[in-house]
Amino acid sequence: MKNNIIKMETLSLTDRVTEILRNKILDLSLTPGTQLDEKMLQSQFEFGRTPIREALGRLVSEGLVETRASRGLRVTPFNLVNTLELVDAYTLCERMVSYNLRMLDDGLVDDLLEIDQAYLKYSHDAELLEITQQNALFHARLALATRNKYIIEYSTKLHNLGRRLSFYIYMEEDALPDKLQGLFDRTRGDHSSIIRCIKDQDREGLVANMTDHAKLFQERLGALLNLEKKFEFDFSLKK
Repeated sequence: MKNNIIKMETLSLTDRVTEILRNKILDLSLTPGTQLDEKMLQSQFEFGRTPIREALGRLVSEGLVETRASRGLRVTPFNLVNTLELVDAYTLCERMVSYNLRMLDDGLVDDLLEIDQAYLKYSHDAELLEITQQNALFHARLALATRNKYIIEYSTKLHNLGRRLSFYIYMEEDALPDKLQGLFDRTRGDHSSIIRCIKDQDREGLVANMTDHAKLFQERLGALLNLEKKFEFDFSLKK
């Protein structure tokens, strides 16, 4: 908690507002489809109009907020159709990163190991939002190693949207602690395999491991939909 406080104190006002709103969207406090009114946000979070407006602009570029003609801003909704499209795009993006990643990118392996250690810490405490953040950071670092700005931007946007869906799935899985810990362990195992392939400069293995890792997301979503026998997402219990 102390580290989070220090981090927030070093951010600009717009950065702080962006992080607060982003986290509220990712942990579903602001549920998909929620209308976003600047005055309401000013009152709720006690920030001025300018940083809130700038923060919302950033979140639009990240894909977490969308604009609608004559209807203002809202938290980007998700339903079965766009969720399945997201998962398909996520898998393709991971393969694209694996094909284009520069194995000898300076500091890559050390950075990934450091992020993986942070993931381990948060997984022990089942801090779900932090877990999704560390996983996103892991994949962002992989994308950065492609040194292709279009791949980096595409990957960043998909992982922001994926974090929100992943948090929702984790919340559903949280009732099964053994299953949840098993997922954390499998994710770390996948991360270790990816790091090993980079160390060995094994392109074929990297493509295979990153593809399999992306399929874990598909499996979790499929299991959730099958378990609940429904094709709609219920956010009423997430508030």
